[in-house]
Amino acid sequence: MSFYLNPKNWPIMVKISLALLAVSLIPVISVAYYNLSSSATSIEKTEYRNLELLAAATAERLDQLMLDNVIAASQLASDHEIMQLISSPNLASNEVRDSVDTSMTRLLTTNKQYEYVYIIDQTGKVILSKQLDTVPSVQGQTFSNRAYFIEAMKGKPYIDVLVGRASKKLGFYFSAPIPDDKGKPIGVAIIKLKGEAITDIVNQFKTGKTGYAFLVDQDGVIVSHPNPKWYYHSLQPLSREAELKIGQRFMLPGCEDSKNLVNCKVESLNLGTLASSINSSREVRNATYTLPSDGSERIVGLANTRTQLNWSVGVDESRLEFTRPIALLASQTMLSVLVIGALAIIIGYILARLITQPLGKLSQVAESIQMGKTLEGEGFASVMEQGDEVGQLAKVFNNMINALKARVSELHTINVVSRTITSSFNIGTTLTLVLNSVRKVVPYDRALVLLHEPERDEFITRATADGRGFHLNRVFNDVDRPAVHTRAESHIQQFYDKSGQENFGVLVPDIRLIPESEQEYASEWDGFEPRSYLGVPLLFKDEIIGVIELASDEPGKFTPDHQRVLELIAGQAAVAVRNALDVEVREKELRKQIDELQIVIDEGKKQKYVAEIVESDFFQELTNKAKQIRQKRKDTTSPEA
Repeated sequence: MSFYLNPKNWPIMVKISLALLAVSLIPVISVAYYNLSSSATSIEKTEYRNLELLAAATAERLDQLMLDNVIAASQLASDHEIMQLISSPNLASNEVRDSVDTSMTRLLTTNKQYEYVYIIDQTGKVILSKQLDTVPSVQGQTFSNRAYFIEAMKGKPYIDVLVGRASKKLGFYFSAPIPDDKGKPIGVAIIKLKGEAITDIVNQFKTGKTGYAFLVDQDGVIVSHPNPKWYYHSLQPLSREAELKIGQRFMLPGCEDSKNLVNCKVESLNLGTLASSINSSREVRNATYTLPSDGSERIVGLANTRTQLNWSVGVDESRLEFTRPIALLASQTMLSVLVIGALAIIIGYILARLITQPLGKLSQVAESIQMGKTLEGEGFASVMEQGDEVGQLAKVFNNMINALKARVSELHTINVVSRTITSSFNIGTTLTLVLNSVRKVVPYDRALVLLHEPERDEFITRATADGRGFHLNRVFNDVDRPAVHTRAESHIQQFYDKSGQENFGVLVPDIRLIPESEQEYASEWDGFEPRSYLGVPLLFKDEIIGVIELASDEPGKFTPDHQRVLELIAGQAAVAVRNALDVEVREKELRKQIDELQIVIDEGKKQKYVAEIVESDFFQELTNKAKQIRQKRKDTTSPEA
């Protein structure tokens, strides 16, 4: 298992596919991640800004509505006839009363959101009231303890938010001081706006699928929210003093009786984070909070109204809704990455196969070579047609196969040559076999073999080859000796290094490029002008016993491969030549011994024949007769005779 876990052992196609996948996906993922992060940040900022703008727009709309009503209340308070009625209610004529009544009725009916229009004198008593038919009249009641009366009597318009004691409904009270001729407040003009006029603007607001708006007063109490259960709940726990004040303002259960407020309580939503964000600034802002009820996260844009109320408008959206554009962008980015990844895998697989299939063919051929099968390069001929590096590799591989074939053929030829040239112990036959064998593997025009004669330290031409065949020179005496070369000659000396030790072959691709050597090489062959030359020494036990020289009339005829093959053959030929020379020497010695033995034999035979003749009766008889004849001659010639 660990074998496959190591990336080094993975198939090339897998490696290339993964590499192409990584090369294509890493930049895409990096760019996608960068774009997604940048876009997400931009979208997030845009969403935050949108919520802030929506909150600010809603707050401005509320401001405009409240300002319009403040102006309406001020205009009502500045009516001259109302001023007369307030300053001298008992002295005012019926015409003044009717005119004021008409003005207040017109104001009430022209705005359907108005619930009450009434006038309070400086004691806090309502001296004239106009209201809708659905609500009771407040004329004659005293509201001297109401904030909208107290503040207006100080000379400035005021906005108050209360739940009416009579109507039990939320209302917005817009009060303005009624001045006398000297500008001193002598009464208050009141316009009560239905609470729905404000809350509907907030409650009907929608953004997205889950977004909504809500309204929080200056005390941190929700006065408008799509969920009615949140009405008049504080964002965070209030002090007891604030709790009683707010409970009475909104007429909460247990707070109706100002003399018994033991059970007066304002429920808290425990949204301290949201409360802190609302109280932190008057600027447009945003915040994040979590609903305790379900733990969902909400995003809210906040903006304060600019009127005296200083309420806060919140545009609320769930985190899921808020991040939906980001999630959509992320999903689109992921889809793009997956599509690109799938395309990269497909393209990578195709490219990997295009790359590895040729390599696979080369691998199969290599395995065939390893198993000793026939070496064929045709199996990947299509690969060699490719113009890329793999095609070049296939060509090199094909050349390697051809070279390997040549090496195998050379080895076979050299093996045959070795057996051939060692099959004879005759020097002439051996040299002929050597030159003939060399011609089979190294084509030449002329060739010769020089053998070293140690006694005279000379190299003697013993065999030559040309277009007419092979020629041998026998050297048994000094008569008609063939061409002789000394070691000092440059073309012989080149086979020795400076220390006098033998060296390897000499290859001259073009003799004409070697100054003053043309004549020297030409002297080896009468009537032949060599252009390329190859010579190797015959080495036997670190001793040069001869030289094989080849020549051609074409420059560049011989190559380093020819030199290598010739050196291999020369190694085998040197042994055969050495053996043949030893046989030749032994033949000379034996022939001499035979000649000497023949002389001895002839002399012995002569003595034997003489002895036989002398010892024969016939020879004895002849001898006696000869003696007798000589004796007779003496007797005849003596003086006595």
